[in-house]
Order: sequence, then structure tokens, then C-alpha cells
Amino acid sequence: MFKSMIYSLIVVVLLFAYMSTYADAAGPVLGTLTTTNSSGRTGSYYLPSGYDQGVKPLLVLYHGTGGSGSDMVNSFRDLAESHGFIIVAPDSRRSPGGEYTWEVGTSPGEVTEDYTHTQNCIAEVDAIANVGFDPSYKMAAGFSGGGSSAPYFATREAGFTHFAILHGGVFVGGLGSNKIRGWLSTGDSDTTRTPDMMRSYYYVLVAAGFTDLMLNFYSGGHSLLSDEISALIDWWLDKGFVTWILVQNPSDTAANIKLTFMTPDGATEYTDPSPLNANTRRTYKVNDHVSGKDVSTKVESTNGVGIISERAMYWYDPTDQYWEEGHDAVGVTSTSTIWYLAEGCTNGFDTWILVQNPSGSSANIKLTFMTPEGAIQYADPTPISVSTRRTYKVNNYVSGNDVSTKVESTNGVGIIAERAMYWYDSTGQYLKGGHDAAGVTSASTVWYLAEGCTRGFDTWILVQNPSGSSANIKLTFMTPEGATQYADPTPLAANTRRTYKVNNYVPGKDVSTKVESTNGIGIIAERAMYWYDSSGQNWQGGHDAAGVTSTSTVWYLAEGCTRGFDTWILVQNPSGSSANIKLTFMTPIGATQYTDPIPLSANTRRTYKVNDYVSNNDVSTKVESTNGIGIIAERAMYWYDSSGQNWQGGHDAAGVTSTSTVWYLAEGCTR
Repeated sequence: MFKSMIYSLIVVVLLFAYMSTYADAAGPVLGTLTTTNSSGRTGSYYLPSGYDQGVKPLLVLYHGTGGSGSDMVNSFRDLAESHGFIIVAPDSRRSPGGEYTWEVGTSPGEVTEDYTHTQNCIAEVDAIANVGFDPSYKMAAGFSGGGSSAPYFATREAGFTHFAILHGGVFVGGLGSNKIRGWLSTGDSDTTRTPDMMRSYYYVLVAAGFTDLMLNFYSGGHSLLSDEISALIDWWLDKGFVTWILVQNPSDTAANIKLTFMTPDGATEYTDPSPLNANTRRTYKVNDHVSGKDVSTKVESTNGVGIISERAMYWYDPTDQYWEEGHDAVGVTSTSTIWYLAEGCTNGFDTWILVQNPSGSSANIKLTFMTPEGAIQYADPTPISVSTRRTYKVNNYVSGNDVSTKVESTNGVGIIAERAMYWYDSTGQYLKGGHDAAGVTSASTVWYLAEGCTRGFDTWILVQNPSGSSANIKLTFMTPEGATQYADPTPLAANTRRTYKVNNYVPGKDVSTKVESTNGIGIIAERAMYWYDSSGQNWQGGHDAAGVTSTSTVWYLAEGCTRGFDTWILVQNPSGSSANIKLTFMTPIGATQYTDPIPLSANTRRTYKVNDYVSNNDVSTKVESTNGIGIIAERAMYWYDSSGQNWQGGHDAAGVTSTSTVWYLAEGCTR
């Protein structure tokens, strides 16, 4: 009886705690503002579900001429609910003709009645019990006639971080001194605020000192467009994919950097006004330049100084609070009419082929999908236009199979190709993990893959045979202790692919791999790695890299970070003699070096944790064999979950052996 009473009491206490924590969370509120201290003027507001559970981003909305605050709330409320931000939407004053209009200041010190009214509306919402605004995300956005009010208010009001002009204009005379991030957009068929007009406003703002600006055009006329406002919110809150370009300058001279972003709709350029100093690295956030788009990038050093470039992408977990996973790929230095991608799977994965056309003519694309059973082809009837990119979902052509891909431009126009793969969580709603690799342009009889691990990882070697004859495959696995070999007794048939699980041959080891076709038939090889979540039942994350075909005494790796990441350099020595290894770490402020006192023995591999040499910084790496022995180098990066105990995500890329003044990166997304 006594035990029963204790158990009942515990249940009641736990139930009360649950209800206090979850059941009392406030639901959404759609309200009307009275703001009696603004001469009785009105407005509308929206509080998302759970608005009382911590601070929320604040969006101030200015309606167009003839509209109302409630119109703007209705346009944005679904996004406010799904993304968890608060809306405050003042009503403007009425003109003598009865229309709602706005008044903005024309000089730095002028404060209009509309400005004061906006302050009062914000204050009225802020006074609601348990409402709080996130100081990192405060934006004013205006449509059409309300467009000019957004920068007028946000650049003068302390604490605002963003402004957006949607199909509207700008009056620079009254703008404040806060040079915050700005957005301008309109419809491609808008005759009231044409694309040319928006371009002119963009350049007016640049001349006024606003350099962190986004200019986008969407399909439609003079109205708030659904993809426009969705992209705006993603830009403001940094949701969806976040894409970064990493540029390393291992040269002795500063490099002038220009980025060209190629979307399905065309290209935009950004020229960095600050040279990238010798032996340093720099990071560019693509979302700051192209919002809500699939995007390929061309990276140039315009003054002839050789550089290295990679691209990293991350996406958020279902709460939009943490990076769920990410992937990375090194750029390529030239176009080709043929690209090979050994990895791919449509059984539990979404596999995508990304094709970039940086050439001066449209390209005709043909895809050949090679499965264990044979090949399937698809010829795209629509050419890829100049300076654009296109995405192909492999699942639409090959169902439930392992698949390698050959990408061709059949009319001789040079292109770039990458492949990205993603898998979903148990709900099937959210991307759980993913990886990416750039294609290679030719087959080879030898491939090297420096990374690999069978301690807590599943490591796979993917081999594609795009040749006209069967290939005899041999794998050499190189661990810190030495090498073991496996010769596959079954030839790999022409135009097929095969998968090898390294764990079956080398358990519990760090391992590099050499893949050979022993009968002279050209093949392609990649390596994919996955690790499990805390349950040990599901893959938490994964990464992939294409192999390289020859050793070198110098390798460059543009990406790397020791702020919240573990960064590792993996060095493989497939040569017949020991190699002396030196690492040079290049940060935004300069370089440091480490010379390993212990030579790397023949046919072994070694791992270096960059965090042990560079603390809390972005870092590129140069790996050298100082005694002339050829080596291979890759870099892997991981970050932890909220517990700090388990790796949440990670990515990997092989190094490159020389600098270039041009780099192409086919994948990228800011949606």
C-alpha cells in the first residue's frame, strides 16, 4: 500500500512537471494593435506557437499603398509559425484621398510620424507577457510603397540587423548610420518596380556604404511571390542549406579574388575588395550573395596568383537550431566534356547529379547510369544555358540500386559535374545525413584513397568500370602497421559498378586503400564512410571522396576549422620508402608549421589532428613530403552533437597537388 502511494505520487509529480514544461506553452496569437500614443493609429501582429518559450526573431512589415498591416501578416504568418518569429505590422496613415501611404525622412535627423508609430507598435507587442525579441534577428521589410520605410527604420533603429525592399524603392537621404545587411527583390515581369529599377536602387545603396546586399529576381509581377518571401526568410534566418567557399593562398603574393555564382537563372559576380594575403585563407558565405537558389561557383584569382578552393555545405536539424550534417568537395580547375562519378545509390538514398556550364555556349547533356546489372541512359532534351547549372535526381531514372554515373556534354561544350547523396531520418521528413564528391574526367588503372576507418565506421570502396571490357580488381589496404591485399576473383563487367566493404578485410583499423585494375582496363574509384548514432542502429552521418591517381610530394587542403570542429589530416604512403612529413597550417592571420620527427613508413598511413597544432581558428593545410617520397593526403572534419559526446556530422575531401587561378564548384544551395 505504501509503495503504491509513493508510485502514485511520483506519477503525479512527473505529470505536473510535464504539463508545466509543455502543456502551458502558448499557442499562436493573431492580434490588433491600438497604439493610442500614436494618435490612435492601428496595426497587426502575430505571435507563433511557443512565443513564450524564449526570445524570438522580430519581423517588422510595411504594407504597400492601399494595403494594411493585416495583409502583410497574412502573407507571412505561415512562415512565422514554421520558423518561430514574431510579426509586427503597423498600418500607415490615410492620405486625403483615403489611401494608406507612408512617409520617410529625407535627412539624417528627421523622425517622421510613421517612424514613431513603428516604435510604438513594437513596444506594445514587447509589453505582452513573456514576449522577448532575439537581438540577433531583427528585420524590417516593406512591399511596394512601404519598401522605402524598411531601410529608413532599420538603419536608424538600434538593434536591427536586416532590412528588405520588396518591389519597392529607396530614399537614401534619411537612411541611418547602421550599415546592416540588406535585401532587394522584384518580379521579372514587374512593370511597377522593374528589375532595372531594382538594380539602380542596389547601386544607390552600395554608393551609400551598404556593401552586404542581396539582389534577387523571381518569376512574377508586382505582388509578394511565395518563393520570394520564403527565400527572404531563409536568408534572414540562415535556414535551409548554408554554403561556404573556402579559398587558400599558399603563394608568396596576395591574391585578388572574384566569385561568379551560377544559378538556374543566370550568373552574378562578387569581387572581393580586400586581397587574400600570402599563406592565409578566407571564407565566403554564398548565402550572403545568392539567396534561395541552387548555385555553382567559379572562383578566380584575377591577378595571376595561384590559389586553392573548396566548398562546404551544411543544413539544420528539424529544430532549425543546430547543423544536422554537411558535406564538402574540392574544386576542379578545368571543364571537360566527360565526367565520371563512381558512387551513387537510390536504395534508401536520394542521389543528385549537379551540372555546371561555365562555358560560352549551351551544353547538351547525356547521363549514363551504371548499376551492378548494366547501364541506362538519359539524354536531356533541354540544353543547359551559358553560366547556369542544372540538377538531376538519379532516383527518377534508376530505382532501388547502387549506381555510378557518366556525365557527357555531347556537343563539345565544357561542363563540370558533381554528385550529392542524402538520406532521411526515421520519419522520412528530414535530411539525416549526406555527402558529396566532384567527378573525375578520365579512368585510370590505379586509384589512391588516403582516408578510411573500420573502428566505429563502415568504410566502402566504390568501383566504376566505364570501359568496354571487364576489369580485374585488386585492393591494397594500408594501416599504421602495414598492408594487406585482396584480389577479387570476379571481373568487374563493362559499364557496371561494384561495392567493397573494407570492414570485411581490415577490422578495427585506420586504413588507406589502393585500388588497381590489374589487366589494364581503366576504372574509377571512390570511398564512402558512415558512422552510427548512439543507438548503434542507424547511420548518424557520412562522407565521401573520389580517389586520386598519383602520388605527390605536395598536397593542399583549403578547408579546415578547429572552432567547434575536430579536423584531421590523413596521409598515405604507398611508396617503397619512408616519407618525412611537414604540415603548414594557414589561418586568416598567417601560417604555422609542424615537422613530424618520425618518418611515415612505406605502405602505411598516419593521422594528424589539426586541433593539436591550431586552436580555435579556420585553417587550410599544406602537406609535404620533404625527402621526395610520393604521398597522398586527405582531410576529414567532424562536429559534435549537443551532448558533446558523439559526432553529429562530418565531411571529407582529398587534397590537390597544385594551385590554379581558376576553380569550379558545381554543387551549392542556399535554399
